[in-house]
Amino acid sequence: MNQDALSALALPLLFAMVAGIYGFRRFPERREALLLNLVLFQVLGAFAVHSQPSEALLGLLSLYAVVVCSLLVRHLQTPQPEPVRVKS
Repeated sequence: MNQDALSALALPLLFAMVAGIYGFRRFPERREALLLNLVLFQVLGAFAVHSQPSEALLGLLSLYAVVVCSLLVRHLQTPQPEPVRVKS
């Protein structure tokens, strides 16, 4: 029964990591929504670890957390463009 959560979440978490990195680099205007979705996947994985503890799932979720945290830090370090004011 320990492998149920791992087999159900392994491919979605791996896909979310790859798609998240691609979306983060390709679409800078949509980063906030993308990061929110990645954090929600992390919460779902944390619930799965809590309900069915597994060492492999915890390792996968730890790798996922490192990716999401690095994307969050990079997003917070990039300067935001200032709005353009038009004088009339």
